[in-house]
Amino acid sequence: MSQPGRAPSTLSKIAREPLVAFFFLGAALFALDRARPRGAEVARRDGPIVLDAAVQKGVTDTFFAAEGRAPTEPERLRALDAYVEEEVLFREGLRLGLDRDDPKVRQRVAAKTLAVLGASIVLTEPTDAELRAHHAAHGERWDRPALLELVQVFVSGNDGAARARAELLLAELERGVDPAGLGDPFAGGRRYRQRSLADLAERFGPAFASGLDSAPIGRWLLRESRHGLHLLRVERRTAGETPPFEAVRADVAADLFERRRDAALRARVSELRARAVVTP
Repeated sequence: MSQPGRAPSTLSKIAREPLVAFFFLGAALFALDRARPRGAEVARRDGPIVLDAAVQKGVTDTFFAAEGRAPTEPERLRALDAYVEEEVLFREGLRLGLDRDDPKVRQRVAAKTLAVLGASIVLTEPTDAELRAHHAAHGERWDRPALLELVQVFVSGNDGAARARAELLLAELERGVDPAGLGDPFAGGRRYRQRSLADLAERFGPAFASGLDSAPIGRWLLRESRHGLHLLRVERRTAGETPPFEAVRADVAADLFERRRDAALRARVSELRARAVVTP
């Protein structure tokens, strides 16, 4: 399909913009895989490179997704030419055994195969009874945790000197001194809003979050974390809640769908593994 006077070849484009070119070509191939019937061979190592309707549509759709418009005729021809060049190189790489020698190629092909297998899975809509049963079994996933609003004064370090300084600051705060300007700078800031205990424990450690769900509002507390020492005051606490099924129905359906899809995908991979011969 190469023509005199057309834009520079795909190979020269790749030399100048490898990431852009390979991204486009990879996306085009994936779109073409999805466009073809599942039983058809997408590439034949020794047969002709067929630019059939599925290829034409896949190239056009990929261009539209990237540019937000249909390609002009020269752009469409260049995209098809890019597909041909990439297919030629792909087949030559297979002939040379490069797919077997490069672990990254193996990983990318395996990942793409997994994506194609996943895309071919067709699941039926769950019934209302199935959704309610899933919600009853995993309802804690949609519980809304208690949320805290905190103010802190940070003291860098956790040695004896830092602790003595923190105790002095705690005494000042308990006397009603304004916390603004006290303590050391901290990248996380001075005020935390709408934070759950799990969030705080993940960021600062369990010792930091321990007891904050029941700590008296407005009382200063001394806590230690991996960052140093923290003087904390809980200013507000919003109680957690368990929303009714109807309020989270869509989320329950999405979760059940994803679990069923993953189970079906694992089953297909297990079938492939069962057919494989593995020797020591």
